[in-house]
Amino acid sequence: AGCNGWFSVLSDGRIYLQRDYKFQQQVIDDVTVRLKQIDGELNWPKPSYTVASPDIFWTASSYSRTNRKVHGEMIAQTFQRLGRPMVSADDERVNGWMRVQMLLRNAQDGDPWLIVHPDCRYLMRTLAAATSDPHNPDDVKFADDHGLAMLRYGAMSRPTPTGETVIAPYALTAGNGAKGG
Repeated sequence: AGCNGWFSVLSDGRIYLQRDYKFQQQVIDDVTVRLKQIDGELNWPKPSYTVASPDIFWTASSYSRTNRKVHGEMIAQTFQRLGRPMVSADDERVNGWMRVQMLLRNAQDGDPWLIVHPDCRYLMRTLAAATSDPHNPDDVKFADDHGLAMLRYGAMSRPTPTGETVIAPYALTAGNGAKGG
């Protein structure tokens, strides 16, 4: 399961989340086809980059988080082969949530740095249900956190907005990969 988000950096430095897409119980081939369809529906150019959960980048020579040797093609390699290359997200949770909080604060004009399109219903639902982890109040505890991870990965992949003019707005997608199949 996973969630992909289509982010743009606007000329004033704001980050605009135009769309989210939650997927589960799908093979990577079908997910990739759907991501490309959504790119077309949104009239998006090829994304500048796509960040994804570090979990999908384990190589055949590395050990997974469960300390088991990993064999075969990794999920990130499958996305690459299918034309959707990805880069590993910064998975540092506490700093990630601090970055999200900074994006939710208001800029000098009184509007937030992060703009979320109303069609991002999955993210809005999961964000509204998120609570602080009782063991680490700077982290978030939530069972269905794919949308939250997508938002955190997107936030960690960009510098903090400053209000300075951005010369060349660009597009990125962020997702937390597909860990199933």
